[in-house]
Amino acid sequence: MEANPLHAIIHPVKTIESALEKPDFDKAFFIVLMPTVLFAIFQLVSGLKFDIFELARYGALHYIAWLFIASVIYFFAFLAKGKAIKGKFSAILSATSVIWLLVSVMMAVAFITLYSSPKILGFIVAMRNEDATPDEVSAIYNMLSNRDEKALESFTKAHDIKANLTPYMLTESESSTFYVVAFLALAVFILLMAYCLFLYPFITLKELTKFGNAASFVLYIITGILIVPCLLLFVFHI
Repeated sequence: MEANPLHAIIHPVKTIESALEKPDFDKAFFIVLMPTVLFAIFQLVSGLKFDIFELARYGALHYIAWLFIASVIYFFAFLAKGKAIKGKFSAILSATSVIWLLVSVMMAVAFITLYSSPKILGFIVAMRNEDATPDEVSAIYNMLSNRDEKALESFTKAHDIKANLTPYMLTESESSTFYVVAFLALAVFILLMAYCLFLYPFITLKELTKFGNAASFVLYIITGILIVPCLLLFVFHI
């Protein structure tokens, strides 16, 4: 099976064909592990609190999602094609593991985006270590962007945030640069999310069943009712 991220993006059909024709469970298993490894590395190098149980839970959710998605595709492909699908579960596992290859690319892009602004990275780490809520993070980020020291001091005291966040205040040029980088990262995210949620499951079903586009699309819609929520909940944590 092909495990080149660039090839997976440029040639999705050939990537799935390779995974189905030459399945490699060991390689697929490692690919699904990659996001967990990247998350652990990011925690270590960024100074985030390292919780081995949280990391284990994070990795377990990815494997549960992988097995569930492969099982859903196998079940509905079997209903559509019968005995022709028998014995292809390992091949489906290899094909669906490519989704996690793209998830790893998305994570790498996110890390690069954060590292492009040391202040933003420092702010994110501080908020994570403070166990701040999303609303608190959003409010504080606006204060940092507006360089409102008085409001920031009052807010942190009121919410019992002990970290000194003043060093993370952004200049106008720093904010502008980060917005440009973040916009480019968002464009990459949207593209890869479309690959993960729609294109790769669809191609896997199409190559398995050998149906035409219309029939494969209908089959994808049926399986997508289960696959898409699973990916969003257990892989992207949305």
